[in-house]
Amino acid sequence: MNIKEEARPYFNAGICHAERGRYNQALLSFQRVLRIDSNHSDACLEWGNVLVKLGKLEMALQKYKEAQILEPKNCDAYFCWGDALSTLQRYDEAIEKYKKTIEIDPGYDGAYINWGNALFEQEKYEEAIKKYEEASNLRPDLSSPYANIGMVLNYQFKYCEAIEYLEKALLLNHNDANAYNDLGNAYADQGQEELAIKYYKKAIRKDAKCSIAYYNWGLALSDQGRYEESVEKYKKAIEVDPEEMISYILLSIVLQILEKMEESQKIFRKARRRMRKNPLKQKELLKSLNHEIVVAERKITYFKVKSKKTISEKLNVMKEFFNRIDNLNIL
Repeated sequence: MNIKEEARPYFNAGICHAERGRYNQALLSFQRVLRIDSNHSDACLEWGNVLVKLGKLEMALQKYKEAQILEPKNCDAYFCWGDALSTLQRYDEAIEKYKKTIEIDPGYDGAYINWGNALFEQEKYEEAIKKYEEASNLRPDLSSPYANIGMVLNYQFKYCEAIEYLEKALLLNHNDANAYNDLGNAYADQGQEELAIKYYKKAIRKDAKCSIAYYNWGLALSDQGRYEESVEKYKKAIEVDPEEMISYILLSIVLQILEKMEESQKIFRKARRRMRKNPLKQKELLKSLNHEIVVAERKITYFKVKSKKTISEKLNVMKEFFNRIDNLNIL
């Protein structure tokens, strides 16, 4: 038996453990593989992927580098390396890894999509759209490039175009929860909250763990002055994804409007503790909250909404919270 055959059962066991969330056992399996075959690039790659699941991103970067050194044309190593860098908000470095992925495999559609995502996070919206279009040209049957273009167009307030792309995505994949969520956003941002809520409900039916659909549903309800109902949705969003900071802050805002000050402060402190554990979340939160402020201001200014007074009330509290978060010393 050669070393590759000897290592294979341990490698397969590591993959199995990782898929079932048994990360420490997975690491032990990949370590065993590398003791048998020190040149096993994919074992380093999968080791890195497990470290990402454990939140050990800097250590994961080292494993992806080792995988690439062992196999310079391992495009998956470059791709995962890029994703880890994106999670660390090191977007320019991430883009370099996606470029390398595409140099090795010009047909690697995921690299174009995630390159577009990195550009989106940098607010380079037109460049992001071009990358999604490149992915779509490679894979016309793939829904995610159309859905991502729709998401970007929402951020550019080009709602009619966004709706066209999102509907195209749903024709290709009627189970795309994110596309339903973004379609809801396109209507909610124009003051059509009831129609938006229908799409948020569809998103959750397709994926019960779609936390963003819960908090967007909460936003739509709060814009109608249905604060108690919105509280339920924000709490559900937190239950589904405890790491999504915007859900905590939107909940805290609504509780303050309801004059439940003690509960509001308790939720705010929870968010602050999580940001202290991961300071990158403060930047993400400020970006998300600023977007919601801009959307609310545009609603009041450009659209015929029945609840301008309600939205204005919430907008003032959102601005107050933005300043509080911006001034936090979480280091």
